[in-house]
Amino acid sequence: MRVTRDTIDPIRARINAALAILGKEMGLTMSAGNCTYDPSGNYGTFKLTVNAVGEDGTVVNKEASDFKHFASMEGLKPSDLNREFSFQGHKYKIIGFKSRAHKMPIIAQEVVSGKRFKFAGDTIARMLSTEPPTIARLAP
Repeated sequence: MRVTRDTIDPIRARINAALAILGKEMGLTMSAGNCTYDPSGNYGTFKLTVNAVGEDGTVVNKEASDFKHFASMEGLKPSDLNREFSFQGHKYKIIGFKSRAHKMPIIAQEVVSGKRFKFAGDTIARMLSTEPPTIARLAP
C-alpha cells in the first residue's frame, strides 16, 4: 500500500477511532488532523491534537485558552468565554481567540447554525455591554 491522497482519509478515520478510545480512558480528546505525505507515497505525517476536558465537560482547546490569556487586550474579561451576545439579529457564543488575526481576533460561533465567525474585540465589548443583565430581579 502507498500513502496517497486516496488512502489518507481512511487512515485518518481509523486513527481517530483509536484515539477516541484512548482519549476517553485518559480524560482527553485526541484527533489526527492534516497529513503531509511524500509524493512517492513512501511516508506520511499526521498532526496530532490533544485537548484537556474541563470539569464541566467542555473541551479546552488552544483558541479558548488564548481567549482567557488575551481577552483583556481586547477590552474583555476571561470569564466572557462562552458568553452569548446578539449581533445583527443573530445570536453568537464567544469560543476563542486567534492571535494571528490582528483586526478581528475574537472567534464566535453562531448558536443556530454552528458556523464560526471573526469579530473585532471592540465590537464584542459593545455587544456585551448592551446585553440585558442576567441577574435575577430583586423584589421591591
